[in-house]
Amino acid sequence: MVGGNVKLLLYSQSDKLEFITKINCMRKKLLLGFCAMAFFAMSSFAQTVVKGKVSGADGAPVAGASVKVVGSASGTSTAADGTFSLSLSDLNKTLEITSVGFEKLTVRANANLSNLQLNASTSGLQEVVVTSLGIRKEKKQLVYAVSEVKAEQLQQKAEPDVLRALSGKVPGVDITGGGGAPGQSTRINLRGNTSFSAVNQPLIVVDGIPFDNSVNNSVGFNQGTTFSNRLYDIDPNNIESMTVLKGISASALYGQRAANGVVLITTKGGAKSRKGLEVSYSTSYNAEQVSSLPDYQNAYGQGSNQNYNGAFIGNWGAPFADQARKVNAASGGLLKYPEINYVPTQLKIRYPGLFPNLPDSIQYKAYDLLNAFFKTGNMVENSLNVNAGDGRNNVNVTASRMYNTGILPNSNTGRTSVSIGGNTQLANGFRVSGNINYVNTTQQNPKSGASFYNDYGGGTGGSIFDRLYYFPRSFPLGEMPFEDPNTGGNIFYRATDNPLWIAKYNLFSSNVNRVFGNFSAAYDLTKFLELSFKGGLNTYTDFQSQITRPGGNSGGGIGNMWNSTTKNTEKNFQFLLTSKSLKLMNNLDFNGIAGVEANERNYYNNYQYGVGFIVPDIYKLTNTSQQAVYSDYERKQRILGAFGRLNFSYNNYLFLELTGRNDWTSTLPANNRSYFYPSAGLSFVFTDALNLKSNVLSYGKLRVNFAETKRDVPPYQLLTTYNVTSPSYLTPAGSTIYSASLSDALKNSNLRPEGVREFEVGSELNFFSGRVKLDLTYYRKKSYDNFVTKRVPVTSGFSSLAINAGSIRNVGYEAGLEVVPVKTKSGLTWSIYSAFNLIRSKVLSTDDQGADIIVGNGSIDNVQRVGQPFGMLYGLASARDEQGNRLIWPGMGGNGGKHIYQDVDDIFGNPNLNFKLGVTNTLSYKNVNFSFLFDWWQGGQMYSVTAASLLLRGQLINSANREGLYVIPGVYGDPDTKKALLDASGKSIKNTTSISAFDYYFSDGFGAYGPDDTNLYDRTTIRLREVNLGYNIPKKFISKTPFGSMNISFSGRNLWFRAPNLLPGLNLDPEVLSDVSTSNIQGIDAGAAPSTRRYGVNLRVTF
Repeated sequence: MVGGNVKLLLYSQSDKLEFITKINCMRKKLLLGFCAMAFFAMSSFAQTVVKGKVSGADGAPVAGASVKVVGSASGTSTAADGTFSLSLSDLNKTLEITSVGFEKLTVRANANLSNLQLNASTSGLQEVVVTSLGIRKEKKQLVYAVSEVKAEQLQQKAEPDVLRALSGKVPGVDITGGGGAPGQSTRINLRGNTSFSAVNQPLIVVDGIPFDNSVNNSVGFNQGTTFSNRLYDIDPNNIESMTVLKGISASALYGQRAANGVVLITTKGGAKSRKGLEVSYSTSYNAEQVSSLPDYQNAYGQGSNQNYNGAFIGNWGAPFADQARKVNAASGGLLKYPEINYVPTQLKIRYPGLFPNLPDSIQYKAYDLLNAFFKTGNMVENSLNVNAGDGRNNVNVTASRMYNTGILPNSNTGRTSVSIGGNTQLANGFRVSGNINYVNTTQQNPKSGASFYNDYGGGTGGSIFDRLYYFPRSFPLGEMPFEDPNTGGNIFYRATDNPLWIAKYNLFSSNVNRVFGNFSAAYDLTKFLELSFKGGLNTYTDFQSQITRPGGNSGGGIGNMWNSTTKNTEKNFQFLLTSKSLKLMNNLDFNGIAGVEANERNYYNNYQYGVGFIVPDIYKLTNTSQQAVYSDYERKQRILGAFGRLNFSYNNYLFLELTGRNDWTSTLPANNRSYFYPSAGLSFVFTDALNLKSNVLSYGKLRVNFAETKRDVPPYQLLTTYNVTSPSYLTPAGSTIYSASLSDALKNSNLRPEGVREFEVGSELNFFSGRVKLDLTYYRKKSYDNFVTKRVPVTSGFSSLAINAGSIRNVGYEAGLEVVPVKTKSGLTWSIYSAFNLIRSKVLSTDDQGADIIVGNGSIDNVQRVGQPFGMLYGLASARDEQGNRLIWPGMGGNGGKHIYQDVDDIFGNPNLNFKLGVTNTLSYKNVNFSFLFDWWQGGQMYSVTAASLLLRGQLINSANREGLYVIPGVYGDPDTKKALLDASGKSIKNTTSISAFDYYFSDGFGAYGPDDTNLYDRTTIRLREVNLGYNIPKKFISKTPFGSMNISFSGRNLWFRAPNLLPGLNLDPEVLSDVSTSNIQGIDAGAAPSTRRYGVNLRVTF
């Protein structure tokens, strides 16, 4: 160190300065090098934040769109307002932006990202559907069958009932209308029946809130057939979209109430945001007529045995003059019948001196009966919708009004709806939305108990259908007075109520006020995790009343009335934690949901009855001499649920979904109150995975899933209860006197939840670039531990015991086929969509003893029997041999030539359809659109009381031949052994014993007094259900008007049908309900309002 210093001192001053200069230069170079290295090192880690906004072609923001950096694992998703931010190290990178329902967009990161616009997908492969909890998913990711119905498929279709507007359009959906009375109920069923006693209809969810679809029938089908189901409160013109979740896997997140599937309805008030202001208005006018009437015989009038009697019901009397001349001429000049041209006016005889202006006699001829009763109705619809938004904020207001006067006198229904909804994003990042709806639905119909119960119950039920179809051909219904001019009392040719008098005075009415709505809030905890809340309320009050005026035969002539008030309230709350798509590795993505739900339902009904009106024409309970409270009932039930769903996507062609839910219910015992049920599904887009796309096969997907759900039992089934004795009486002071009795139904404190398991497999195939699309599904569904009641010995003091025992299996096939055979460059397109549904049901067990479960009216019933399909027809049929031939009494006279009956009631028919097929053809050319829907019901048997009564009364044209003899087809049998009689060669002996027309149709023949199976018919039907012709007015014609668009269309509904296997001349529409729509009774035409056809004109404009 010292030597060095010494050596340094030996250098000259100039050398020292040169050395120092070199050192300083080196230091500068080292410093510059270090800085350069640091710059390059730091530049490799520097990040630039790029921001952008994604919207659709309509300017509305696209939330949840995936923004990925091509060639790396980094990416993000857009917020509710469509914005995103992403840190990049290289602005030359390419961004890939995708969202379900849109075409993929690629863009350089250094481009202008402030207004990225996604175009809607044109391939159809990225179709988006609404699934459980309102979550929108790309259809290719779904592991189960789902069908979405567009708003235009439901609106302005000459149909105010949203369920009937759905008929024939969705595979696996079974819709049955109850008849043509305004507001009459409609049944919907998805994939068969899973319970013997519970309602087998799907859960209805409107804007995320469960929607009660009950039929609040205060009286039975014997007194009222025109009750409405509460989904009638929804106006089809206010619907934005509808999704049908048919299987358990698809509806698993909804829990136990989704065992029969789910129908999701999004109203315009609950729809997503739009950008800008749009006002739309639609109006419709439709005429309504009875769709078909029987072909009556015009040869014979009142009486029996070909003798006239003006007080008789049937038409087995003397021939009319023209017929008498024909018969006499055919008798070789023999005067077999006198020619009767006039008969005494029956009302002059029955009410002497009351109608001095009536002629003493009227012409003896066939009168037009039903056209004197049925009217031409009409339906008017108006709907106004206002939607305004700026992308972040949106408001929607809708108001609509429908009024329908029916084919029955004094029948009508009205529906007024008002809704307001909206959504916004707050400055703190919260996204808030909600809507509220008010609906008032009114209904009025004449007293309309089914004729099955009234005609054979003496005809004094006071229903218009008591004898409407079966009046004597010689009674001029429309030309005769029907009320006493002094008292207003009933006037008729015999001691029953005139249907015109009933229709004027004996009226049923319903007034429903419903309020429903929801509120939701969501917040992004992170860019991948969202917390949301949704709460909703759905409540309504249904006030019903039915009046029987004094002066008639029903109600003892002193009159009566009943009032019923039903209140139903449902509250539902959900908390959801939703993870957006996360990339677990290069080819594997994940998203999930976890949530909790609380639901409470409250139901109340009060039914009061009054007899004997004190002051005429004041129809209030307080004006009756005796009043009683027949029912005052309240029930409450609660369900708590926790659920989760995991979704995995591998390379966007293999998708796995796992779901689990646990419910806690208030209606089961503590040890069975909690129950868990899972589901799992897998879908595989094999055309993407195997690169199989070609000009022929453009898309192919396989899916499979398994799911289980469980459901509780009705409230108050655990403990045997005391019932308030009916009636309870009101004292003059206004207090109520009650008494109570122990129920004869023994309850069970060990009940378990009912269960349903389902396996589903399906395939979706697209051919020729989407010109042919096929969706196939096979499912196998089994319910078990059904809630049933078994008979117990009467010595126990009870009649029945509630247990878990029943089991039903449903196996089905569904197919949706869309074909576009014509699509030209000039704009001509022809598409055909077919919806196919086939179900085979089997009862696997009933109660723990395997006993039959019989439900019905006590004459013609349904039976649930082990080994048989669901709901078989049950009654007293004719005895038959092993080949199915009817057994006939041998010999002449007495019973000779007539049916031999079975000893006991048994199964005599299968009402379940073989299949249903709906085919919709749509042709469009430029501004013209034409569509029509045919549907085909194949098979299924129906007992028809209408046919039985028309035959019994001698009304139909096929009974016009009274002069010949008839032979019942069959073989002779032994009435005791119920075996066929054999000839010497051991062969059965064909019946050749002839009987009169009167015996053939009336006495133990083919009319209502014959065996039940004589009026069993195959209800195969082909129907033109819907026709629409529309024209979009070209914009050049309305450019100087305030209208943005204008469409005029013509619509028709139920314009034609053919049921080839029904009784000739009956002309009955086989689409009937055997009870109200929530009942499980099927296969019986009980005699109610006929179906209708409508045709009208529609206008829709936007501003």
